Amino acid sequence: MILSGHFPVLESAGEYDQALKLAAEYVQNNSENPFAKRAYGTFLYHTGNYAKVIETGEAELLKNGNRRPYPWLSLLAAAYSKTGQRGKADSLLTELELQSRADKKALYSLAMNYAELGRAEEAITAIEKCYEVHEQRMLWVSVEPRYANLRNHPRFRQILVKMRLN
Repeated sequence: MILSGHFPVLESAGEYDQALKLAAEYVQNNSENPFAKRAYGTFLYHTGNYAKVIETGEAELLKNGNRRPYPWLSLLAAAYSKTGQRGKADSLLTELELQSRADKKALYSLAMNYAELGRAEEAITAIEKCYEVHEQRMLWVSVEPRYANLRNHPRFRQILVKMRLN
């Protein structure tokens, strides 16, 4: 679907309201599509609707049973953190850390959480590992909004130079 390629472009451009509207329509027309729900959750997060992220994400985790997808763990940990629910955030972050040991996509998501929590050194170390293993989302590292806290960090800038994204 064309929207799946359009969402990262809107996200990197900061067009969150427009993306949320499209994601809501996408979910309405594709209610069982996990990508549609993750896109919706992502733009709820970017527009500051953390309560709805938590509601949607927890429902998705329940529906998935023992399979706990890293995108939801990451979004939920961030939303719980933003709403001051540190215990729940830390528990999900621990789960994400465990997943990231074997899954480079989970590692990239973990780096976003670390960046938002102000844990710059851990975030950049994770990003460096993603670079080493050629994690495909590294294409977006220079415009990823959840890495905003790292933009001026020298090690982050070095990664961008190495990738020729600077």
